[in-house]
Amino acid sequence: MNDSRNGMLIRDQYIQAFDAIKGKYGEETSEWRIGRNVSLKQAIGYTGQYVIRHKKKHFRYDYYRRKLGEAMYNLHPNPMSGSILCMDMGCGPSLFSWVVQDYISSHLMNNGSIGIIGYDHAEKMIQLSEEFRGYFINKCDIKYDWRGYWEIDHLKHNLERRDFSEHNIIVTLGYVLIQIKDKDNGRVMREFSEVIRSLYPVKSCIVVAVDAFSDFQWCQEFRDGWKRFQKALCDAGVNCESERCGSQYSYDSYAYARLDRRG
Repeated sequence: MNDSRNGMLIRDQYIQAFDAIKGKYGEETSEWRIGRNVSLKQAIGYTGQYVIRHKKKHFRYDYYRRKLGEAMYNLHPNPMSGSILCMDMGCGPSLFSWVVQDYISSHLMNNGSIGIIGYDHAEKMIQLSEEFRGYFINKCDIKYDWRGYWEIDHLKHNLERRDFSEHNIIVTLGYVLIQIKDKDNGRVMREFSEVIRSLYPVKSCIVVAVDAFSDFQWCQEFRDGWKRFQKALCDAGVNCESERCGSQYSYDSYAYARLDRRG
């Protein structure tokens, strides 16, 4: 499928990309909580289990896309003017980055131009994301300005050297809040919040956090993770405004908000 407004979409290519990468490196089974020292084969296995293989094709991609569209509609950021940056925190294989890239391209916001920064604590997840990026650019001729980091200090250092005052920021957290909500007594939440704070001043900033449909307890875990993330943002000097969160009774795990730095 081609998007009539801006050529081919990543949605139409990521499964073929995965098959090519798996064919090159192989895969191994992985836990749902990814450790820092996961192997490349385990990162590929994780992606196969949680992104690629589902009884409904594109299940997780389509869910992320719906919730991103809902957030863009309800929060009214202004990406038609200025540059656009997606900050994909806990990016894994970068599924949410693909969703944002396709969304911006399909709606021709800012002429479809977007910069994407991915962060994941697992070096091999960043390597896997680079493999996907290379496939999209070289095999499909898809514009995809993605750069990844696996060392948080390196990411912070590079952000401090950049001026985002003319940028509209979209912060994404896909399938990560539950994984980090109890991590190291809140350290990871604080690190994520400090990264977001370091982007300011900006033209606008929204955050979109999404998990997949699941059972009641899992949705409760997600909501608890969202509340802890909000507190970490507040402690870092960033307010959540116009916040919306999925109902605990809907098995719908998502939340989004407009962000604004105090002072």
